Amino acid sequence: MHSFARCRVSWLLALSALASLPALTAAQQPAPLVEVDGRVNGGELGAALVACGDVNADGVTDLALGEPGAGSGRVAIVSGLDGAAVRVLLAVADAPRFGAALVALGDVSGDGVPELAVAAPGASRAGGSGAVSVFDGADGTLRFKLEEDGSAGWTGFGTALAAPGPLTVGGGSDLVIGLPHPSGTAPGEVRAVSGDDGASRWSQPGAADGDAFGSALAVLADLDGDNIPELLVGAPGVAPDAPGYVRVLSGADGTQLLQIDGGGGRFGAAVAAAGDVNADGAADFAVGVPGLNRVDVYSGATGQLLRRFEQISGSFGAALANLGDHDGDGVDELLIGAPTRDTLGVVGSGAAFVLSGATGQSLFPVAGLQPGETLGAAVAAVPDVDGDGRSDFALGAPGLADGAGRASLLRGALVGTLSPYGQGCPDSFLITPRIEAFADPVPGGDVLLRVFSATGGAPGVIFLGLGTGEAPLATGCVLWVATPPLAIPVVLGGAGPGQGSVTLSGTLPAALPGATVFAFQAFTSDPIDPERYATTGAIRLESL
Repeated sequence: MHSFARCRVSWLLALSALASLPALTAAQQPAPLVEVDGRVNGGELGAALVACGDVNADGVTDLALGEPGAGSGRVAIVSGLDGAAVRVLLAVADAPRFGAALVALGDVSGDGVPELAVAAPGASRAGGSGAVSVFDGADGTLRFKLEEDGSAGWTGFGTALAAPGPLTVGGGSDLVIGLPHPSGTAPGEVRAVSGDDGASRWSQPGAADGDAFGSALAVLADLDGDNIPELLVGAPGVAPDAPGYVRVLSGADGTQLLQIDGGGGRFGAAVAAAGDVNADGAADFAVGVPGLNRVDVYSGATGQLLRRFEQISGSFGAALANLGDHDGDGVDELLIGAPTRDTLGVVGSGAAFVLSGATGQSLFPVAGLQPGETLGAAVAAVPDVDGDGRSDFALGAPGLADGAGRASLLRGALVGTLSPYGQGCPDSFLITPRIEAFADPVPGGDVLLRVFSATGGAPGVIFLGLGTGEAPLATGCVLWVATPPLAIPVVLGGAGPGQGSVTLSGTLPAALPGATVFAFQAFTSDPIDPERYATTGAIRLESL
């Protein structure tokens, strides 16, 4: 490792005017537009969240935040402008977990504000009941309530909700309710009802007991030509080894249009519309497979797999939302939660990612920073709040602060891309260290780096270059960072091979031209031969 130290002086002098990363400080996040903290331990604020229209008539859409663990549960309506409280909705009767699922209907009452449906799907107990209540968006009065009596066991009535708009030609906004029967005593079911009075439209069961059909719902654009939107339904299964499946149902009558069978990993635990990914004129869709840390995108016309986005951990794909086309390439972006991810070495902190629907590049990663935060357990698109022409997004972190929870509204402005580049090189134990990054690629933006799966106690260097490169080294490794790079010496914490890690944070230059490319890579000392080293792959960061 002595060769690193000899080279570091000249590299540091060459790039010290360009980068300010050597100042290592506490990690920071892009500032949220709105941030609301729960006040009740175990209340789980942010377990569900949704944009609910302009309730307080200030010209900005507001947010409904579920807090299902606060007593029997409650829902806070807060201003999308500043997070100020607008009203609180409480459980209408003893239906546990009120606020565990939310959806904004259309404006059924004609007062200009969408109505809000709130589910109380019950708790994990025999005979558990469930209820779905629809409230007037403008004044919060109860319009109607649907409930299960629990005689068929715990149905999970309201575990998932969707608002497809009119399911009859010329009709009003309707509501779709998932009943996945978490006890496994039935296949699960999906029911469509009138958003005006709860009258039944249609119902559709799953295939076999334990399917958990109705665990996740999303609305797709019309696929069968009847001018009525379709429903995407997830059935991840109750058993850990269940293969899972998703179905596309006709919005008009619930008949099956398409089924995709999974291969386990809770396939179908989350679903979302994905826009028209392959430009064939049909609505495509995304399926979360959080047990395998994967999101698959399928053709709505044929069921063909079009894209696959993967990570190594964190229940990636546990929550999904469509953000629309942010980068102008004609393909919608996806917002994906990974709530159990040990982001930057913090256990259970979670993370969320805005990924390009076309390439899978990370356009906007957000890291949880507190142990057990579970950031990304719930995600939602929010109509443009800050006036930049792009939808913004909301993230739930229900595990924060002993389960009190937090909900945040963030700008959807694309600031750059963050993607892996190149391959790493193993040490004498055949362990290849890894590097990950979270960044706000704007002038003066924060960068958070973590090197892990290395040897604890070993010295190392993190390289920062202005652009990527490919320089073969005598050891057979490759320097993927453009030369000459800036070198930042580090010492990895932990003990033993594969257990070492270090987390750094710093700031990008205050003057950062558009399309500036940075690359980061780490070298770590080999535990057997200190004159040799192992390397990570690189991270490529590009500002817009």
